[in-house]
Amino acid sequence: MPDNAKAVVVHVKSQSALGTAATITPGTDEALRVFARPVPSIIGEGVIERADGISAVGPGLRPVAGSKQWETTITTELYAFSDPADVTTSPLGPLWNSCGVMTEADPITWKLSRTAARGTAIGTLVPFTLQIDEIGGNRYVLYDAHAIPVMMVEAGGRSMITWTVRGLYVAPVASTLTAGTETYGADPMPFTGIGLTAADGAADFTAIQRVEYRTGLAFVDRPDVTATHGFAAPFLDWAESPTVAFTADAADETALDVWNDAFSGNAYAWTLTLNHPTDGTMATSIPVGYLRVPTPSGDTFSTYDLEIYGTPDGSDNSMIHTWND
Repeated sequence: MPDNAKAVVVHVKSQSALGTAATITPGTDEALRVFARPVPSIIGEGVIERADGISAVGPGLRPVAGSKQWETTITTELYAFSDPADVTTSPLGPLWNSCGVMTEADPITWKLSRTAARGTAIGTLVPFTLQIDEIGGNRYVLYDAHAIPVMMVEAGGRSMITWTVRGLYVAPVASTLTAGTETYGADPMPFTGIGLTAADGAADFTAIQRVEYRTGLAFVDRPDVTATHGFAAPFLDWAESPTVAFTADAADETALDVWNDAFSGNAYAWTLTLNHPTDGTMATSIPVGYLRVPTPSGDTFSTYDLEIYGTPDGSDNSMIHTWND
């Protein structure tokens, strides 16, 4: 009887060059701790059915293989490191570097800053290879991959990141990984939603229940008839404004004048600082943001679901993450 609940081991590793998958050696390369089971899915034509073709022996013709690349999501905690983009010390380094991390000296800063016209690639993107091993099952590999993060902070909870990953297809094979072969680095502690510090416009909102950060990044697929599986490596575009979505108390209408702000176009300077239990802070800022029309929610409209979208400031920055150790 097959064992359908197979344990999964995930590795991510930055590539030295586009077009060549990184060699991952379980036990030597550290595995990544993830939450929820990553399940790759096919993007593209996949299997082309030909049920619309009528033959002499009846309806339908033999299917053929079409274009395909991989997409999956992985969920991790938001870890604190002195340099989150350093792949030798941060298990999230390959993921951060794949989405255009720009590292500046102490403090480490990642800026969503557009200096080129819309529709062009952003930042310096370092592709990575993702390997998913089912112990006693299959091995799935995506290479030339990039990731788009969405960060979520809930009151009293862990800070989490959901990474949407897209990369080129490698045919699954049987995994040779056995339980206990993989290794992990020091168990990092995540940021938590306790004692957050709100500044500037964020301080106007009381009883913030949860915060979600979206970068506005989007995948740009590159169909390529010369490629083995019909796709060249994808890249990223800054397609939308970065946003901060949050739920806040709506009990005091005079203090939370969200309707007037939304329709009057009042600008917000938003900064929210996450405190790590043992290692520094991470401050996320939208220097110049505008409130979208709020959505009343909860019992008797006791809370609002709100969203602020960032626009460029004088230095062309729309969202800034700063790590301080």
